[in-house]
Amino acid sequence: MVRLFRNSDVTLRAMADGSAIAIDEAQREAHAFNPEAVAIWNARSSWTEDELEAWLRENGLPAPAARELAHRFLGQLRAAGLFHEAEAPPAVASQAGHAAANVSHYRMWKTDMRVRIPDAEIEQYIHRLCHQFASQPSENAVEFEIRPGRDGRWKIVRDGEVVEERGSAITAARELEWYMVETATHAERYFAHFHASALTRNGRTLLIPGKSGSGKSTLCLVLCTHGFELLGDDVIFMDPVSGAIHPFQRALHVHDDAIPLLQDAGFPYDPALHLPNFLEVDALAAWRTSPSPPLSHILFVDWDEEGPVEVAPITQAEAAVAIRPFSHNLKRRLDGGWPTLQRIVDHTQCARLLRGQDLLSAAEAIRDLIDSEPPASDR
Repeated sequence: MVRLFRNSDVTLRAMADGSAIAIDEAQREAHAFNPEAVAIWNARSSWTEDELEAWLRENGLPAPAARELAHRFLGQLRAAGLFHEAEAPPAVASQAGHAAANVSHYRMWKTDMRVRIPDAEIEQYIHRLCHQFASQPSENAVEFEIRPGRDGRWKIVRDGEVVEERGSAITAARELEWYMVETATHAERYFAHFHASALTRNGRTLLIPGKSGSGKSTLCLVLCTHGFELLGDDVIFMDPVSGAIHPFQRALHVHDDAIPLLQDAGFPYDPALHLPNFLEVDALAAWRTSPSPPLSHILFVDWDEEGPVEVAPITQAEAAVAIRPFSHNLKRRLDGGWPTLQRIVDHTQCARLLRGQDLLSAAEAIRDLIDSEPPASDR
Protein backbone atom coordinates (compact mmCIF):
# COMPACT_ATOMS: atom_id res chain seq x y z
CA MET A 1 0.00 0.00 0.00
CA VAL A 2 1.50 3.35 -1.11
CA ARG A 3 1.87 5.98 1.62
CA LEU A 4 1.77 9.63 0.59
CA PHE A 5 3.48 12.32 2.69
CA ARG A 6 2.52 15.97 2.85
CA ASN A 7 4.82 18.27 0.86
CA SER A 8 6.69 20.35 3.46
CA ASP A 9 6.97 23.25 0.97
CA VAL A 10 3.19 23.69 1.00
CA THR A 11 1.40 25.92 3.50
CA LEU A 12 -2.33 26.51 3.86
CA ARG A 13 -3.81 29.99 4.12
CA ALA A 14 -7.27 29.66 5.72
CA MET A 15 -10.20 31.64 4.37
CA ALA A 16 -13.20 32.86 6.35
CA ASP A 17 -15.58 30.27 4.82
CA GLY A 18 -13.45 27.28 5.85
CA SER A 19 -11.76 26.86 2.49
CA ALA A 20 -8.04 27.47 2.01
CA ILE A 21 -5.36 28.28 -0.51
CA ALA A 22 -2.54 25.69 -0.62
CA ILE A 23 0.63 27.59 -1.53
CA ASP A 24 3.69 25.71 -2.81
CA GLU A 25 6.52 28.10 -1.95
CA ALA A 26 9.11 26.14 -3.95
CA GLN A 27 7.08 25.86 -7.17
CA ARG A 28 5.32 29.22 -6.81
CA GLU A 29 1.95 27.52 -7.31
CA ALA A 30 -1.36 27.69 -5.48
CA HIS A 31 -4.41 25.41 -5.30
CA ALA A 32 -7.88 25.99 -3.89
CA PHE A 33 -9.06 23.60 -1.14
CA ASN A 34 -12.72 23.23 -0.22
CA PRO A 35 -13.55 22.84 3.52
CA GLU A 36 -13.70 19.02 3.23
CA ALA A 37 -10.24 18.91 1.66
CA VAL A 38 -8.90 21.24 4.36
CA ALA A 39 -10.18 18.85 7.04
CA ILE A 40 -8.41 15.91 5.38
CA TRP A 41 -5.19 17.90 5.01
CA ASN A 42 -5.28 18.98 8.65
CA ALA A 43 -6.11 15.54 10.04
CA ARG A 44 -2.63 14.08 9.51
CA SER A 45 0.60 14.49 7.54
CA SER A 46 0.52 11.16 5.66
CA TRP A 47 -2.15 8.87 4.25
CA THR A 48 -2.74 5.56 2.56
CA GLU A 49 -6.00 4.99 0.70
CA ASP A 50 -7.16 2.55 3.38
CA GLU A 51 -6.47 5.08 6.15
CA LEU A 52 -8.28 7.87 4.32
CA GLU A 53 -11.24 5.61 3.56
CA ALA A 54 -11.49 4.63 7.24
CA TRP A 55 -11.26 8.28 8.30
CA LEU A 56 -14.02 9.28 5.85
CA ARG A 57 -16.26 6.49 7.11
CA GLU A 58 -15.65 7.57 10.73
CA ASN A 59 -16.82 11.02 9.68
CA GLY A 60 -20.13 9.77 8.28
CA LEU A 61 -19.47 8.96 4.60
CA PRO A 62 -20.96 5.65 3.33
CA ALA A 63 -18.44 2.92 2.49
CA PRO A 64 -18.64 2.97 -1.36
CA ALA A 65 -18.45 6.75 -1.53
CA ALA A 66 -15.61 6.83 1.00
CA ARG A 67 -13.54 4.39 -1.06
CA GLU A 68 -14.08 6.32 -4.28
CA LEU A 69 -13.32 9.70 -2.67
CA ALA A 70 -10.16 8.41 -0.97
CA HIS A 71 -8.78 7.10 -4.25
CA ARG A 72 -9.72 10.22 -6.22
CA PHE A 73 -8.58 12.74 -3.61
CA LEU A 74 -5.14 11.21 -3.02
CA GLY A 75 -4.63 10.97 -6.78
CA GLN A 76 -5.43 14.67 -7.14
CA LEU A 77 -3.08 15.60 -4.29
CA ARG A 78 -0.24 13.62 -5.81
CA ALA A 79 -0.85 15.04 -9.28
CA ALA A 80 -0.79 18.57 -7.87
CA GLY A 81 2.48 17.90 -6.04
CA LEU A 82 0.92 18.53 -2.64
CA PHE A 83 1.74 14.99 -1.44
CA HIS A 84 4.71 12.81 -2.39
CA GLU A 85 5.49 9.13 -2.03
CA ALA A 86 9.03 9.85 -0.82
CA GLU A 87 8.60 12.98 1.28
CA ALA A 88 10.23 11.25 4.25
CA PRO A 89 12.95 8.57 4.49
CA PRO A 90 11.99 5.01 5.53
CA ALA A 91 12.84 5.68 9.21
CA VAL A 92 10.32 8.51 9.28
CA ALA A 93 7.71 6.54 7.34
CA SER A 94 7.76 3.89 10.06
CA GLN A 95 6.61 6.53 12.54
CA ALA A 96 3.96 8.10 10.36
CA GLY A 97 1.20 5.79 11.56
CA HIS A 98 1.25 7.68 14.87
CA ALA A 99 0.47 11.01 13.23
CA ALA A 100 -3.31 10.82 13.34
CA ALA A 101 -3.36 10.15 17.09
CA ASN A 102 -0.74 12.73 17.96
CA VAL A 103 -2.53 15.96 17.17
CA SER A 104 -3.15 18.07 20.27
CA HIS A 105 -4.88 21.41 20.74
CA TYR A 106 -3.94 24.12 23.22
CA ARG A 107 -4.94 27.69 24.02
CA MET A 108 -2.15 29.71 25.59
CA TRP A 109 -3.24 33.09 26.87
CA LYS A 110 -5.41 34.16 23.90
CA THR A 111 -3.79 32.11 21.12
CA ASP A 112 -5.06 28.76 19.79
CA MET A 113 -2.42 26.23 18.77
CA ARG A 114 -2.43 22.86 17.03
CA VAL A 115 0.55 20.60 17.69
CA ARG A 116 1.50 17.61 15.51
CA ILE A 117 4.15 15.16 16.71
CA PRO A 118 4.93 11.86 14.89
CA ASP A 119 5.98 10.08 18.07
CA ALA A 120 3.60 9.09 20.88
CA GLU A 121 6.22 9.35 23.62
CA ILE A 122 7.24 12.89 22.68
CA GLU A 123 3.59 13.89 22.27
CA GLN A 124 3.01 12.73 25.84
CA TYR A 125 6.00 14.79 27.02
CA ILE A 126 4.57 17.93 25.40
CA HIS A 127 1.18 17.19 26.91
CA ARG A 128 2.66 16.91 30.39
CA LEU A 129 4.23 20.34 29.89
CA CYS A 130 1.09 21.93 28.45
CA HIS A 131 -1.96 19.94 29.61
CA GLN A 132 -3.22 22.93 31.62
CA PHE A 133 -3.72 24.73 28.27
CA ALA A 134 -5.61 21.88 26.55
CA SER A 135 -8.52 23.17 24.45
CA GLN A 136 -10.92 22.39 21.63
CA PRO A 137 -9.79 22.49 17.97
CA SER A 138 -9.82 25.91 16.32
CA GLU A 139 -9.77 26.78 12.62
CA ASN A 140 -7.47 29.75 13.24
CA ALA A 141 -4.89 27.89 15.30
CA VAL A 142 -1.17 28.44 14.86
CA GLU A 143 0.22 25.09 13.74
CA PHE A 144 3.34 23.59 15.27
CA GLU A 145 5.06 20.35 14.37
CA ILE A 146 8.11 18.39 15.40
CA ARG A 147 9.40 16.71 12.27
CA PRO A 148 12.23 14.14 12.13
CA GLY A 149 14.86 14.98 9.53
CA ARG A 150 17.08 12.89 7.33
CA ASP A 151 20.23 13.55 9.38
CA GLY A 152 18.90 12.39 12.76
CA ARG A 153 18.01 15.91 13.84
CA TRP A 154 14.51 17.09 14.71
CA LYS A 155 12.91 20.13 13.11
CA ILE A 156 10.56 22.53 14.88
CA VAL A 157 8.01 23.82 12.38
CA ARG A 158 5.62 26.75 12.86
CA ASP A 159 2.91 27.31 10.24
CA GLY A 160 4.89 25.28 7.69
CA GLU A 161 8.21 27.08 8.28
CA VAL A 162 11.18 25.40 9.95
CA VAL A 163 12.21 27.71 12.78
CA GLU A 164 14.85 25.59 14.51
CA GLU A 165 16.53 22.18 14.58
CA ARG A 166 17.64 20.17 17.61
CA GLY A 167 19.76 17.06 18.03
CA SER A 168 17.20 15.04 19.97
CA ALA A 169 13.43 14.76 20.14
CA ILE A 170 13.30 15.72 23.83
CA THR A 171 15.30 18.93 23.38
CA ALA A 172 13.13 19.76 20.35
CA ALA A 173 10.02 19.21 22.48
CA ARG A 174 11.27 21.56 25.20
CA GLU A 175 12.13 24.17 22.59
CA LEU A 176 8.73 23.72 20.94
CA GLU A 177 7.01 24.53 24.23
CA TRP A 178 8.95 27.79 24.43
CA TYR A 179 8.03 28.69 20.82
CA MET A 180 4.38 28.16 21.79
CA VAL A 181 4.78 30.45 24.80
CA GLU A 182 6.64 33.04 22.72
CA THR A 183 3.88 33.01 20.10
CA ALA A 184 1.30 33.68 22.81
CA THR A 185 3.27 36.58 24.28
CA HIS A 186 3.91 38.22 20.92
CA ALA A 187 0.18 38.14 20.13
CA GLU A 188 -0.58 40.20 23.27
CA ARG A 189 -0.50 43.93 22.55
CA TYR A 190 -2.20 45.52 25.55
CA PHE A 191 -0.64 43.82 28.57
CA ALA A 192 2.98 44.36 29.56
CA HIS A 193 4.88 41.09 29.23
CA PHE A 194 7.80 40.40 31.58
CA HIS A 195 10.31 37.58 31.78
CA ALA A 196 9.83 37.18 35.51
CA SER A 197 8.07 35.32 38.29
CA ALA A 198 5.21 36.83 40.29
CA LEU A 199 3.50 35.95 43.58
CA THR A 200 0.92 37.35 45.97
CA ARG A 201 0.68 37.38 49.78
CA ASN A 202 -1.73 39.19 52.08
CA GLY A 203 -2.96 41.67 49.46
CA ARG A 204 0.51 42.46 48.09
CA THR A 205 1.97 41.44 44.75
CA LEU A 206 5.65 40.73 44.15
CA LEU A 207 7.44 40.69 40.77
CA ILE A 208 10.87 39.01 40.46
CA PRO A 209 12.42 39.72 37.02
CA GLY A 210 15.41 37.70 35.93
CA LYS A 211 17.16 35.70 33.24
CA SER A 212 16.53 32.00 32.68
CA GLY A 213 18.64 29.95 35.08
CA SER A 214 18.90 32.72 37.67
CA GLY A 215 17.01 30.70 40.29
CA LYS A 216 13.65 32.54 40.16
CA SER A 217 11.59 29.39 39.96
CA THR A 218 13.38 27.60 42.78
CA LEU A 219 13.06 30.62 45.06
CA CYS A 220 9.37 31.04 44.21
CA LEU A 221 8.58 27.42 45.03
CA VAL A 222 10.11 27.91 48.47
CA LEU A 223 8.13 31.14 48.91
CA CYS A 224 4.97 29.13 48.24
CA THR A 225 5.74 27.16 51.40
CA HIS A 226 5.79 30.52 53.24
CA GLY A 227 2.24 31.65 52.46
CA PHE A 228 2.71 33.01 48.92
CA GLU A 229 0.57 32.14 45.89
CA LEU A 230 2.27 31.87 42.48
CA LEU A 231 0.85 33.81 39.52
CA GLY A 232 3.35 32.73 36.88
CA ASP A 233 6.87 31.52 36.29
CA ASP A 234 9.07 33.02 33.52
CA VAL A 235 6.09 34.54 31.67
CA ILE A 236 4.10 37.35 33.30
CA PHE A 237 1.21 39.37 31.87
CA MET A 238 0.51 42.66 33.67
CA ASP A 239 -2.30 45.14 33.10
CA PRO A 240 -0.27 48.38 32.94
CA VAL A 241 -3.22 50.50 34.07
CA SER A 242 -4.45 48.57 37.11
CA GLY A 243 -1.10 46.98 37.98
CA ALA A 244 -2.81 43.58 38.26
CA ILE A 245 -0.95 40.49 37.11
CA HIS A 246 -3.04 37.81 35.41
CA PRO A 247 -2.24 34.14 36.12
CA PHE A 248 -0.35 32.12 33.51
CA GLN A 249 0.22 28.61 34.78
CA ARG A 250 3.20 27.48 32.76
CA ALA A 251 5.14 24.37 33.80
CA LEU A 252 7.82 25.25 36.35
CA HIS A 253 11.31 25.49 34.89
CA VAL A 254 13.42 23.99 37.66
CA HIS A 255 16.87 22.53 36.95
CA ASP A 256 17.36 19.00 38.19
CA ASP A 257 20.21 20.00 40.52
CA ALA A 258 17.82 22.35 42.37
CA ILE A 259 15.53 19.51 43.48
CA PRO A 260 17.64 18.61 46.57
CA LEU A 261 17.64 22.30 47.60
CA LEU A 262 13.86 22.40 47.32
CA GLN A 263 13.49 19.26 49.39
CA ASP A 264 15.83 20.64 52.06
CA ALA A 265 13.69 23.79 52.18
CA GLY A 266 10.51 21.78 52.79
CA PHE A 267 8.95 21.85 49.33
CA PRO A 268 6.69 18.77 48.87
CA TYR A 269 8.48 17.29 45.86
CA ASP A 270 6.66 14.55 43.92
CA PRO A 271 8.92 12.56 41.53
CA ALA A 272 5.88 11.53 39.46
CA LEU A 273 5.46 15.19 38.40
CA HIS A 274 9.11 15.68 37.48
CA LEU A 275 10.23 16.09 33.88
CA PRO A 276 13.85 16.81 32.89
CA ASN A 277 14.40 20.42 34.06
CA PHE A 278 10.67 20.94 34.65
CA LEU A 279 7.96 20.29 37.20
CA GLU A 280 4.39 19.94 35.97
CA VAL A 281 2.01 22.66 37.10
CA ASP A 282 0.30 20.11 39.36
CA ALA A 283 3.48 19.92 41.45
CA LEU A 284 2.37 23.19 43.07
CA ALA A 285 -0.97 23.58 44.80
CA ALA A 286 -0.48 27.28 45.66
CA TRP A 287 -1.38 28.74 42.26
CA ARG A 288 -3.47 31.89 42.23
CA THR A 289 -6.27 31.62 39.66
CA SER A 290 -7.58 35.20 39.65
CA PRO A 291 -5.85 38.51 38.81
CA SER A 292 -3.63 39.82 41.58
CA PRO A 293 -3.91 42.97 43.67
CA PRO A 294 -1.92 45.88 42.18
CA LEU A 295 1.82 45.35 41.97
CA SER A 296 3.38 46.48 45.24
CA HIS A 297 6.99 45.17 45.18
CA ILE A 298 9.71 44.59 42.59
CA LEU A 299 12.67 42.49 43.67
CA PHE A 300 15.87 41.78 41.73
CA VAL A 301 17.82 38.75 42.93
CA ASP A 302 21.61 38.61 42.82
CA TRP A 303 23.75 35.61 43.66
CA ASP A 304 26.20 35.93 46.56
CA GLU A 305 27.61 32.51 47.43
CA GLU A 306 29.50 33.50 50.56
CA GLY A 307 27.84 36.66 51.88
CA PRO A 308 24.78 36.88 54.13
CA VAL A 309 21.24 37.13 52.82
CA GLU A 310 20.54 40.82 52.49
CA VAL A 311 17.72 42.98 51.12
CA ALA A 312 18.76 46.46 49.96
CA PRO A 313 16.28 49.11 48.71
CA ILE A 314 16.82 50.72 45.30
CA THR A 315 15.17 53.73 43.71
CA GLN A 316 12.21 53.48 41.41
CA ALA A 317 14.34 54.94 38.60
CA GLU A 318 16.90 52.16 39.10
CA ALA A 319 14.10 49.62 39.02
CA ALA A 320 12.62 51.02 35.80
CA VAL A 321 15.98 50.85 34.03
CA ALA A 322 16.69 47.36 35.38
CA ILE A 323 13.27 45.89 34.53
CA ARG A 324 13.03 47.20 30.96
CA PRO A 325 15.31 44.50 29.39
CA PHE A 326 12.92 41.86 30.73
CA SER A 327 9.91 43.19 28.77
CA HIS A 328 10.33 42.83 25.04
CA ASN A 329 6.96 44.25 24.08
CA LEU A 330 7.54 47.51 26.01
CA LYS A 331 10.91 48.02 24.32
CA ARG A 332 9.26 47.74 20.91
CA ARG A 333 6.88 50.65 21.54
CA LEU A 334 7.52 53.97 19.85
CA ASP A 335 8.02 55.69 23.20
CA GLY A 336 10.41 52.95 24.34
CA GLY A 337 7.92 51.85 26.97
CA TRP A 338 9.18 54.43 29.47
CA PRO A 339 5.79 56.01 30.32
CA THR A 340 4.35 52.56 31.07
CA LEU A 341 7.40 51.58 33.13
CA GLN A 342 7.14 54.79 35.11
CA ARG A 343 3.48 54.09 35.86
CA ILE A 344 4.33 50.56 36.98
CA VAL A 345 7.19 51.46 39.34
CA ASP A 346 5.51 54.61 40.74
CA HIS A 347 3.38 52.42 43.01
CA THR A 348 6.02 49.93 44.11
CA GLN A 349 8.69 49.34 46.70
CA CYS A 350 11.88 48.27 44.89
CA ALA A 351 14.81 46.29 46.25
CA ARG A 352 17.66 43.90 45.52
CA LEU A 353 18.17 40.60 47.31
CA LEU A 354 21.59 39.01 47.77
CA ARG A 355 21.18 35.28 48.26
CA GLY A 356 23.15 32.06 48.22
CA GLN A 357 22.23 28.41 48.71
CA ASP A 358 20.24 29.12 51.88
CA LEU A 359 16.78 29.27 50.32
CA LEU A 360 14.95 29.34 53.64
CA SER A 361 16.77 32.48 54.78
CA ALA A 362 16.11 34.14 51.43
CA ALA A 363 12.41 33.25 51.61
CA GLU A 364 12.12 34.59 55.15
CA ALA A 365 13.82 37.86 54.13
CA ILE A 366 11.35 38.29 51.26
CA ARG A 367 8.39 37.49 53.50
CA ASP A 368 9.58 40.09 56.03
CA LEU A 369 9.98 42.64 53.23
CA ILE A 370 6.44 42.07 51.93
CA ASP A 371 4.84 42.04 55.37
CA SER A 372 6.62 45.21 56.52
CA GLU A 373 5.23 47.39 53.70
CA PRO A 374 1.61 48.55 53.36
CA PRO A 375 -0.31 47.39 50.28
CA ALA A 376 -0.07 49.59 47.20
CA SER A 377 -2.63 52.40 47.02
CA ASP A 378 -5.38 52.39 44.42
CA ARG A 379 -4.18 53.41 41.00
